[in-house]
Amino acid sequence: KNNFLLVHKGETVSAHKVFKQANTITAVTKFMKINVLTVLAQAIRSSNQELVIVISNDLQATNLLDIYAKRWKIECLFGQLKTRGFNFEDTHITIQERLNNLMKLLVLSFCVAYLVGLVHASVVPIQIKKHGRQLKSYFRHGLDKLISIIQCNLQLALKIITTCLEPNIYMEKKCKKLICVMY
Repeated sequence: KNNFLLVHKGETVSAHKVFKQANTITAVTKFMKINVLTVLAQAIRSSNQELVIVISNDLQATNLLDIYAKRWKIECLFGQLKTRGFNFEDTHITIQERLNNLMKLLVLSFCVAYLVGLVHASVVPIQIKKHGRQLKSYFRHGLDKLISIIQCNLQLALKIITTCLEPNIYMEKKCKKLICVMY
């Protein structure tokens, strides 16, 4: 955050001052001290002008923000699998082979729900909150749509899932096919 205090060049200053050159396009990289540890910090401004700072003890890293963005995507996926969709921890499966099979099934299911969500959002857009972010993710949008279709028409749901999993079809063609099947 802007008021986060850092030690830069021997002085305690706010992150806002240290990273004042950061904008939504250009990241700023600085070496800092936290207690006695020298760290590398990178900052950029988000689309709503919030300062995003990533700090690492790897002083050789040049792409901290890219690494963090990839890690954040993985965190979001696990969040969808664990608490905001499939609740896979509730299964209490501990046998490794079964857990592996469940993970494979969940990843496929996530992909289907995400694709359905993208297609559904092209017809029924996801509501945007006041702060500019979507009310729900494409995954959640698709999962909600799939659940409602399964409850009303299992045959249609199976056709949608089969269409999503068809191999060797370019995404654009698959999406057009899904629109025809779903609507």
